[in-house]
Amino acid sequence: MIQPNPWSTIWFKPGETIRRIVDTNPQYQLPLLMVLGGIGQTLSNAKGMGEMFPVSTLILICILSGPLSGFLSLYISGFLLHWACKKFGGTATREQVRAVIAWSWAPIVYTLPLWGVKYILFRDELFTMKKTFIESHTMLTVLYELINFVDFAIVILYLYILFAGLSEVNRISVIRSIGAAILVSVLIGLPLLLLLMFMAPNGLQM
Repeated sequence: MIQPNPWSTIWFKPGETIRRIVDTNPQYQLPLLMVLGGIGQTLSNAKGMGEMFPVSTLILICILSGPLSGFLSLYISGFLLHWACKKFGGTATREQVRAVIAWSWAPIVYTLPLWGVKYILFRDELFTMKKTFIESHTMLTVLYELINFVDFAIVILYLYILFAGLSEVNRISVIRSIGAAILVSVLIGLPLLLLLMFMAPNGLQM
């Protein structure tokens, strides 16, 4: 076991923690992070899909598909980020970049129990766009906004760990690691945007 515990130090010393992991064992707890991180991300992406599936079915789909989603996300984003970081002067191996990505999901894993609390409080409206029940109760509305703030903070922590980790293993500045991430986002996002435009009802007339 790597000491001090990465699950504790990743929050405040991400660069130092990532360096200790990749120098000792880049595969350390990678399967656990991949599975639980994948489930957490799949649950987050399922918001708004409550109109398509019963909530119990939707949660089951997320739990079953989450590990595969985590695996694909880790290896595809690992490949692309490794390539992009090289363009910005990075020196890390692909295995080291995957370790950074996986450990950047630690905040997502930590908040998985919060989904149980969310479901108890908000029920079906947790995954629907309409919030009729929540908005009819002041206390629920306040709690919903508070939890949304926590979710936003988790995204910021994820990005903080990702950029600090990429900077550390690649021996480049944080600004360059952000630039590499933006490059990957453009490479992934632009084709998706073009596809959505093409599939839109008036897409062929544009």
